[in-house]
Amino acid sequence: MNIYKVVWQFSKMPFLVGYNSCPDNPEGVPNNLPFELFIEPQTGVLRQTKNAAVDQALTLMYEKGSVIGPAMEGSVHKSYCDDFLSFVSEHAQIAGNSFLEIGAGTGYLLSQLQDQGAVALGIEPGASYSPNWDRYNVDVIQGMFPHTNVAEKKFDCILSYAVMEHIVDYDQFLYSQMKLLDKGGILFVSVPDCEPYIRAADPSCFVHEHYSYFTRDTLCKALRKVGLDVVACGSANYGGALYAAAVKSSSKINFGGAESQGKESNFYPECFENMLNFKAYWLDRYELLKSNNKTVGVYCPSRALNVLASSMQLRFFDDDPSVYGKYLPGFESPIEAFADLEEKLVDEVWVFSYTFGELIRQKLKNSSLLNKVTVLCVGDLETELSGQMHGC
Repeated sequence: MNIYKVVWQFSKMPFLVGYNSCPDNPEGVPNNLPFELFIEPQTGVLRQTKNAAVDQALTLMYEKGSVIGPAMEGSVHKSYCDDFLSFVSEHAQIAGNSFLEIGAGTGYLLSQLQDQGAVALGIEPGASYSPNWDRYNVDVIQGMFPHTNVAEKKFDCILSYAVMEHIVDYDQFLYSQMKLLDKGGILFVSVPDCEPYIRAADPSCFVHEHYSYFTRDTLCKALRKVGLDVVACGSANYGGALYAAAVKSSSKINFGGAESQGKESNFYPECFENMLNFKAYWLDRYELLKSNNKTVGVYCPSRALNVLASSMQLRFFDDDPSVYGKYLPGFESPIEAFADLEEKLVDEVWVFSYTFGELIRQKLKNSSLLNKVTVLCVGDLETELSGQMHGC
């Protein structure tokens, strides 16, 4: 039972763990589940309150291989892999070293490590990825981490890309990795950077699949709390992720002092209050446009579900061809391509991405067919709502 104060709560929030072939989640998986957040006192990390119904639904979806984020392969997503691999190579020699990847997905990253001379092993719970492991000729254990098949092994480097935010007890997750690190070994972590969303009082980054929401500061504190020395920590060069490299400290850091508590979370309370204003802005804007017979399209819609209502008549767009024609839970609009937007216009497009928002806006503006379409990026609200947001 959570003993900390709940700072944000949805009684009903879309349960998103990927795109579906119809507007509903697979049989047995609800479209909506409750969601609560609290602040971890030692680190300031925003944490989702553990919920049995959420745990059950997530376990089922992980076993099916469902995933929100990029699979790190293909023409669209391989850039995520290349960027993370570049960070790893800055801090560790790849050739001749042993690597363990937790959450190996299709095995694409493992194959890239092998191509550079590494001995690479992966662990992945999603059985649906297994046909790709033969395709990439990689060694992957199908199961959850920690796994008995690696309990006695040692590795020079352990990687987890977009995994730690999914773990209920990330302390134990990190401890389990530290046991497997060889002397002088390095632990590499990538998690979503949630600070832009939190400071903008934007709840669209919250999903049931993520139990922790990190900023650069709180990620470093989380790693230090378990006795890791942070070698490097910063923003990805591609995408909205944080990267960190850490080694085992010679002695566990005392994390109980007053200096380490409360600093990062000082700006949270006001921002959570203003999240109501953020959601109300989009609802009010939609009603105004609807009253004037204007149509609305949403780019990067999976990032917008928490601020939209399923009753809205919207069109959804994305540049990832793998999601075309698929649906998000509770919404009747299939995902369309950029060409569909050019063929059948809307009056206004909302772009829900801080990382790629300006690039998408420019792409839309560069189309002669879309030059009369109003484009509003989520980042624009820092100016639009400055009177309400109080500088979160």
